[in-house]
Amino acid sequence: MHSAHFAQPFQAAVAAAMALSNTSSASSTCESHVLTPVHHTGTKSEWMEAIEQQHLERSSLNRLIINYLITEGFKEAAEIFAQEAGITLNNVDLTSVDERLKIREAIENGKIQDAICLINKKAPELLDQNKQLAFHLKKKETQLLLTVVFFSFFYTNLCFYLWV
Repeated sequence: MHSAHFAQPFQAAVAAAMALSNTSSASSTCESHVLTPVHHTGTKSEWMEAIEQQHLERSSLNRLIINYLITEGFKEAAEIFAQEAGITLNNVDLTSVDERLKIREAIENGKIQDAICLINKKAPELLDQNKQLAFHLKKKETQLLLTVVFFSFFYTNLCFYLWV
């Protein structure tokens, strides 16, 4: 069993799934789910008890877990989980997971311009349609540039005063 490959993302996905309430059975042509939110209670034990009382069909739980793993970029874990759960991923484009991971990695590494280029290649209209996303990317890029300028200035002045 390959459970070590997806233990952490799997646990997070299960926690997210268990926060959902009863789902109705889904037909093969139309999936309709009746979700009742779990209301937060005072203590952790009350919360865990409320979660344990919820019912979620295994097929719905598996779809939710696969969705979480793919959305969060755990491609290998999603593939292993799907194989072990007997789910086919024929209609899931796993290459888009790689592209999203590249974008996320570029942002996390401070390569905002690279991320913007990758976004424009994948979905050219996205930044034009989502001005808030474009603003936040530009804001992050500006913050990173200011940080570099600040530390360059600080280092230059520190070296100057140490040598004097």
